[in-house]
Amino acid sequence: MTSALDALRSSIGAKLVMAVTGIVLLLFVIGHLLGNLQVFLGPEALNHYARKLHSVPRLLWILRLGLIACVLLHILAAIRVAILNRTARPQRYVKLRAQAASWTARTLQLSGGAIALYVVYHLMHFTFRNVHTQYVHEVEGHVDVYSMVVGSFQQPWIALVYTLSMVLLGMHLSHGIGGFLQTLGLGHPRYSKNLRWLGPVLATLLTLGYISIPVAVLLGLVAPPAGGGP
Repeated sequence: MTSALDALRSSIGAKLVMAVTGIVLLLFVIGHLLGNLQVFLGPEALNHYARKLHSVPRLLWILRLGLIACVLLHILAAIRVAILNRTARPQRYVKLRAQAASWTARTLQLSGGAIALYVVYHLMHFTFRNVHTQYVHEVEGHVDVYSMVVGSFQQPWIALVYTLSMVLLGMHLSHGIGGFLQTLGLGHPRYSKNLRWLGPVLATLLTLGYISIPVAVLLGLVAPPAGGGP
């Protein structure tokens, strides 16, 4: 952690920290989606997956703390890069920068901030379970995760917040994945054109995967929880 903070002092170091933590978080996003999609397999599948995750609480908390550290370092690195860039270029070339940067790139910081706020809400909702407690039930001494997920997404405003947040995440990844590859020196001229599509394609697939869950719940394509819903 200390060495990572030291690396934030320079622009190159900050970008490297942002790239490495970004890749770790991307892997988590992919793994998390694969787990969440088990909601389509029914209550037993999703609840079994959740119980398996919680069967080793110490390891689970180590992973959680590691992810939180990555999020904090990613944010600090992004802030550091923005400060250094602003210091290096005191004069703003608005027209040139607007032409050179894509719409997604220009909103990268905004989407990152919104995602950070959503992560806090998401942890309070599904991890610490101190909001929307009316959807928290137990089955055989364990939290009925399926009931909590489906019951929550039957509320349109919760589903909308989740969907919009996943769209912002997709926008962030669409630009960020390409930046990670460039920072780590993986943008070889021979295949840089193909890699250029990797970020947008992967981000789109992840976004569609995540938002498919609340959309399916609202459309009644996922079976309601045992209690018949909220």
